Amino acid sequence: MGQRLAAFIALLSTTAFPVWALDQGRSTAHAVAMEYFAVHGDVSIDEFFHASVMAIPAQASSGPDRCPLAYALRFFDGLPRGDVDTALRAIRPHAVTAEERRRIRATLPAKGHVTPTPRETVMLDALRTVLVYHQRHDVFEIKVIDIPQAYVGLHGRAILLISRRALRLLSVSELQAVVAHEIAHDFFWGEFQLALKNGDLPLRHQLELQCDGVAVLTLIALSMDALHLNAAVLQLVRYNEMLGASDDAAEYPAPSDRRLLVSILVESRGDRR
Repeated sequence: MGQRLAAFIALLSTTAFPVWALDQGRSTAHAVAMEYFAVHGDVSIDEFFHASVMAIPAQASSGPDRCPLAYALRFFDGLPRGDVDTALRAIRPHAVTAEERRRIRATLPAKGHVTPTPRETVMLDALRTVLVYHQRHDVFEIKVIDIPQAYVGLHGRAILLISRRALRLLSVSELQAVVAHEIAHDFFWGEFQLALKNGDLPLRHQLELQCDGVAVLTLIALSMDALHLNAAVLQLVRYNEMLGASDDAAEYPAPSDRRLLVSILVESRGDRR
């Protein structure tokens, strides 16, 4: 993959990693990896990716100043090498049981969801490919809700809530990408709950980035364009900002971090179907 590295370097050169404080000035994983490239010449993307991840200093491992993007990348660097199917199987959790699904369903109000229109039904049917891939087609129940926000979310590891506005706003490919992200919340559910309980915002950001990464690997495995995830997130964020419904924006990683993680994984794993 060395022939693709020059373009990859150009991409990273325009979008620096976030920085964190060190005892002696400031540094970035990006800068260290670029130095690695300068010394070693035409290395593979795998080697460059690993150098970027291993450049994370020990000081960034904990506390409010730790770098969520760097640690999300370290998570993916630790996955099995080779095809993405192997990597995803290694981290896919068991689905919730039928009894747990009944309990989760009971936590929702009896009213609030709406019957999908024919167009909405076509879009929802297109999600089956992603759900089948992760063995969630017989687990997740999809409910369409009529709220002002453009919203897609996983409730209790068993119910996908999708607003009508999101269905109007997104293309089929973008909706598939966002649902791949929501499926990934099931992978890290316990960690999310712990982060919420402890008020650990950097960990929540890291886990959201890891969900983005799982979505990217899922779309690669299904021969879909993983960059649709970037487009979908941008559309949802912009619409909700325009609506004045972006009070929870701080709960999510910086858009630049999300775009960079997607780009790195597409380049490093894009031909590993």
